[in-house]
Amino acid sequence: MNRARAGLEEPFLPYPTGDAVARARELVLGGERVRVVEAGQASGDPVLLLHGWGASAYSFRWLLPVLAREGFRAIAPDLRGHGWSAKPVAPDAYTASAMVGWVRALLDALGVGRALIVGQSLGGAIALDASIALPD
Repeated sequence: MNRARAGLEEPFLPYPTGDAVARARELVLGGERVRVVEAGQASGDPVLLLHGWGASAYSFRWLLPVLAREGFRAIAPDLRGHGWSAKPVAPDAYTASAMVGWVRALLDALGVGRALIVGQSLGGAIALDASIALPD
């Protein structure tokens, strides 16, 4: 497909390219690449946003700037197996307990000891499991 005729930018640059508020970075958790999109000041109360199945941090493109404007540190990772994050092939990497461990490792890597967790669809189930296992 001709990208220019399809109306796509050359070269294709993923979200949050062009967003004045959000920024992306890549972390490595236990050898696994994780892409995280953040907005707001590092000193703000952290809000972890977990997207649904087949989605990515792009799902929160409208919410990230709102949270940042209200003084929060908004954090939206591409979940394991989604978006620009690593896609392990081992089925046990996607169990509920494995995903809670993934959330814990992510928060530790970001230096976050306490956070609000918001989830949509699959992210809601992970948020609930993580909230029970990690009460802070």
